[in-house]
Amino acid sequence: MIPISWWPKGHQFPLQKALDHAEAEADHTLIQLDRALARGGDHNEIASLSKAATRARHAYYAALNADLAL
Repeated sequence: MIPISWWPKGHQFPLQKALDHAEAEADHTLIQLDRALARGGDHNEIASLSKAATRARHAYYAALNADLAL
C-alpha cells in the first residue's frame, strides 16, 4: 500500500478539495518559478523553486492517481 503523503496535514478535506489544494499549490510554485526565470533570478533561487515546483506537481499527480484508483 502506498502511503498518502500528499494529504494536507491537519485538514479533513474531502478528496476533491485535497486534489484542488494540491493542484493550486503546484500551479503557484510553477508561477513563482516562471517569475524568477523572467527576472533572471540567481541560480540557487531557480534551483530551489524548480525542486519545489517538481515536488508540488508530483504531489498533485499522486493525489490524482489516488482519486482515479477509488
